[in-house]
Amino acid sequence: MLRLIGLGIHGFRGISVDALTAIQDSQHIFFDTYTSITDEMSVIALKEKFSSVVFADRDMLENSSRIIGLSEKENVSVIVVGDPLSATTHNQLRLEAVRKGIKVEIFPASTIVTYAPSIAGLYLYRMGPPVSIPFTDSKFFPASVYRKIRKNLDSDLHTLLLLDLKEGKTMPLPTACDTLKEMEAREKGDILGKTEIIAVCSAGMDGESVFIGKIDDFATLGDRSPCCLIIPSSLSDTEKEFVEAFTTRIIGT
Repeated sequence: MLRLIGLGIHGFRGISVDALTAIQDSQHIFFDTYTSITDEMSVIALKEKFSSVVFADRDMLENSSRIIGLSEKENVSVIVVGDPLSATTHNQLRLEAVRKGIKVEIFPASTIVTYAPSIAGLYLYRMGPPVSIPFTDSKFFPASVYRKIRKNLDSDLHTLLLLDLKEGKTMPLPTACDTLKEMEAREKGDILGKTEIIAVCSAGMDGESVFIGKIDDFATLGDRSPCCLIIPSSLSDTEKEFVEAFTTRIIGT
């Protein structure tokens, strides 16, 4: 049996009783280190509770013959930060198991896709498709990212921006902001100069913070991780009230 287990936003300290029981009943335990980031305390707690846990990188998850092979004969748990089905990687693993006739159990949990807008005070039903901000270089600079943001705003929808991962951290906020500004310049847009942006930092962890301000003011926050950004569309009166109460305003220098 294959078990896909979500830790949710709060990491190991927020795991459900059912999920913990399922892990304890597994002969093999894998922890996904590829698709998301968890706080150090969750990793320590996981090692203390399950000494046999294997930390699964991208290669192990995408070339999943080891996990699938073990699942054919024994109970295998794959532990995921956030919700276990939010990433394509985990649904692909699920599909391979189903095709081989392996039973799959899902233990859902909270995800940054719903948590970040909610903690900032935005209505979930006004969220457009999320957009990822990738690390770019002279040969890779996808303008489609900015076009997706503009498409959401044209539909009066908010946009969640998920920052790319590298070496266990999300993209630094200054890098994300510079990338957005360069994308806008190349696309000859005018979004960033006339809207405020929300940053959700360390979601569900100690030190969780939610900021709002102009894009040029975010440099004062430094290199925080993990973080995500939200570009709001027009706010309803209630959203304005919530955002004002639930965020910290950055004042430019």
